[in-house]
Amino acid sequence: MTRKRSKWSSQFQDKNGVQLVEESADKYNGVPSMCLFFGSHYKFHVLTVLAVAAIGIAVAVFITNFKILSIFKIYVQLNHIDDGFVKEDAIKMSQVLQGTSGDSNIVQLSHKAENQESFLSQGGGNFQKLSCSGKQKGSCGKVDKRQKLSLQEFHNRYDGKWPVIVTDVMSSWPAINWTADFFKNKYGKRRVTMTTFANSVKSGFSVPLKIFLEHLHMSSPRAWTYLQDEMFLIQHPELREDVLQTVYMEEDLFKLLPSAVRPWDCMLLWGTAHSRSSLHIDPYNWTGTNAVISGHKLWKLLPPGQDNLLSVRPGMRCGFPLECVKYNSDLDLFDPAQQDRHTQLKFLEAEQGPGEIIFIPPGWFHQAYNEVPTLAVSGQMMNSNNYHIVLEEIFKGGSLKRSSLPENFGLMTPREAVAAMAARISQHVLEEGVRRTEEAIQQLYMPQP
Repeated sequence: MTRKRSKWSSQFQDKNGVQLVEESADKYNGVPSMCLFFGSHYKFHVLTVLAVAAIGIAVAVFITNFKILSIFKIYVQLNHIDDGFVKEDAIKMSQVLQGTSGDSNIVQLSHKAENQESFLSQGGGNFQKLSCSGKQKGSCGKVDKRQKLSLQEFHNRYDGKWPVIVTDVMSSWPAINWTADFFKNKYGKRRVTMTTFANSVKSGFSVPLKIFLEHLHMSSPRAWTYLQDEMFLIQHPELREDVLQTVYMEEDLFKLLPSAVRPWDCMLLWGTAHSRSSLHIDPYNWTGTNAVISGHKLWKLLPPGQDNLLSVRPGMRCGFPLECVKYNSDLDLFDPAQQDRHTQLKFLEAEQGPGEIIFIPPGWFHQAYNEVPTLAVSGQMMNSNNYHIVLEEIFKGGSLKRSSLPENFGLMTPREAVAAMAARISQHVLEEGVRRTEEAIQQLYMPQP
């Protein structure tokens, strides 16, 4: 900041102060310029130059402070992040996330980063190790697999920045013992939502779970079924309790949102062989989690800055009461017939087996592929490292106006900022959240005979 202020001041003096001295020298028959500054007859010129220079410095400070105001507020926000998050990494992240929009004090979407090389340079040297920053296209290597990963290193190196698979935190989960027979015998008559893919067409259905399980081993590369149910585990608390919380997910700022608009935090995923997700960024651009109970997944994850190559569908909305923009691509990275459509992409690859959980940071388009019948649960994180990105998505959704925030919003701690936002959600939005939930349960899970 000092360097920028000095630059403004010197430019102003070069343009005005020196020019005045040279004019005086011409007028007084070539008297040396420095003498004019010290001659008693020219004190008026000295005072004028000093006054003009002082005004120039003041103007420079004023303009410069306006330019750095948002950066300062982001820095203050990042200073509130717990001690496990290194400030230097936090500042780099704020730069990567492309600054603020207007006077919002909220960082823009990370997946909109235009400076891809800057983004690829973060993550504690991960991309340098993989030499992906210099790679023109294709796979840049594998997602890190870690065990005995400390919370501090998780925050410093991965959380909100870089994908990672943790291999040793699910062994104590009761859910690790779930089987198809267990679900069929105890919950076979309960309905679930699923997607079928056949003849290049996707269709959605609500069926009894036993119907899905009876066809679990019936699939091909061009015809498959995928159970993706956000509410099944929530409606069965005894199952939800089998999915334990990891140490990396203890800070959950989503809990500060009213329950009527709070995202459901445990999605049941069960796919036949060859089933896959779309290529997408998660709702609200949160940090996504995916824990494999049984089976085997393949992943492709794209570093930010490649939107122009992804055929992202414009104008899509999440459809939540607390609305957000939906980021889905028409590309299928696991379809051999589409290989020529994504030859320019850079991506990381991952293989995920039972008992392993993957963390996917904001801004990374990703797609999962089930090599064999695979059971998993997914969730989401909003914490001190990504809350500003999630809030930006909420504002972009339009259900909450940025102008409703208090003037000191940019100086609040993450928890205070999320609470302030939550307190300003309108009663209409809350009522709509209750109505849509009840309607979904009625239509999907308790259809009329």
